[in-house]
Parts: sequence; C-alpha cells; structure tokens
Amino acid sequence: KLIGSAKPDLLANAAALEAVTKSAVTLAEASGILLPEAASALGSALNQFGLDASKADEVINLLAASSKFGAAEIPAVTEALRNVGSAANALDVDIAETVAGIQALAISGRQGADAGTSLRQVLLRLEKTADKELQPSIVGLSGALNNLQKRALNNAELMELFGDEAFAAATSLLQQSDIVLELNKNLRGTETAVEQASIRMDTLEGDSKELSSAIEGLSIEFGEKLEPSLRQAAQALTDFVNEVTELISGK
Repeated sequence: KLIGSAKPDLLANAAALEAVTKSAVTLAEASGILLPEAASALGSALNQFGLDASKADEVINLLAASSKFGAAEIPAVTEALRNVGSAANALDVDIAETVAGIQALAISGRQGADAGTSLRQVLLRLEKTADKELQPSIVGLSGALNNLQKRALNNAELMELFGDEAFAAATSLLQQSDIVLELNKNLRGTETAVEQASIRMDTLEGDSKELSSAIEGLSIEFGEKLEPSLRQAAQALTDFVNEVTELISGK
C-alpha cells in the first residue's frame, strides 16, 4: 500500500509492485529510516524521472550512496528531488547527476526543498543561454559547470546570467563543481543499499526488525482477508454491549 500510494501505476502490476516494495524495505534497512519514508523516497524518485520498476534497485543504491558520501540525508534529498526532478528529467539530466547537484548544494547549506528549487533555477538558466557548452541538455550539469568555470566570469557577469534568485546557488555549485563531478561518477553502479542493509541487519536489532516486519506483514495480510468477518464480530459485540447496558440501566 505504501508503494502503491507513492507510485500508483504499479497497482496494476503485482510483480512490479512486489519488486519495488522489496527495494523500499532494503532502503529502509540500509539507511535506518522508516519504511514509509523509504517508500516515499523511492516512489518519488521513480516518478520524477519516469523510471520503471526495473530501476528500483539502482535508485535505492544511488540514494544510499548519496547519503553515505554526501551531506544531505535521504529525506532531504527526496524533498529536493520533488522540486527539481521533473525539470532535470526534461533536460536529460539523469537522477545520479541531479542528486550530485543536490549534495553539492547541501555542502553550502542548502537542503531539502530549497536545494531542489535552487538547482532547478540554475538548470533552467543554463539551458536558456542557448549556448551549447552551457546547456545541461547537451553537456549535462557537471559539463556545464566545468565549461562555465573555465570562462572565469566575474560576479556581475554571473549575476546577469543567473539573475538574483539563482546567483547564490550558481556560485555555490561552481565552488563545488569538483564534488558534482566526483559524485556523478561515484553514485553510479553501486551496491551501497544492499551492503549497508546486510551489515545493519546482521545484528540482534536487525533480527528483531525482521521479525517485526514479518509480523506487520502477516497482520496486514490477515487484516485484509478477515476484515469483513472482524467488522461483523465488532458490530455484533457493540450491539450486545448496548443491550446489556440498557438492561442494567432499566431502560
């Protein structure tokens, strides 16, 4: 249900829904966040970049690696992606490079929704230049930042290029351009979520969490299947209690 709410299109595909749910559980185990947060993070990332269920494991490993190597934790990255993901995807800037940009802004103190909005403004301003060396849709975010840095523009020129709103974020990204480039490489092809989940769960606490998750799943399964009978029983008990109360009160 958590994944279905975060990514409704999966509700029509039971196998895909199950696979993405398992990925969300792994992300929760790896990062120590609650399952609803993990489901929201994964579903939101898949939605923002138009990715299907087959990319779920890739996304959770990327998010876990981002949290491990970057300054922003997964919930903050998720908030940022909600504000920048669609724009980045439209410009063919993939999720790894987008998250690299989010983490670079986090180093300078911008996190969550603010980081997402700021990164979106920078991407759009760069794209509007119509300069092939600066357009993210052609050279990517890291390529655009690298090319812009080579031009050694002064603050007045950067202000004219990015405007008042995006100027501060743009200068921060330029200062952290090496970080963007490094993370853009390091966030790809990792098994960070799987590895961290394995380490965290190989403890008594992990065993307890697995038991708790199993019980929760069993409760949900029984709850869904027995709900009609349980409701009837509850209603019958309510009627009985009301009748006894009336008898005692002499009504």
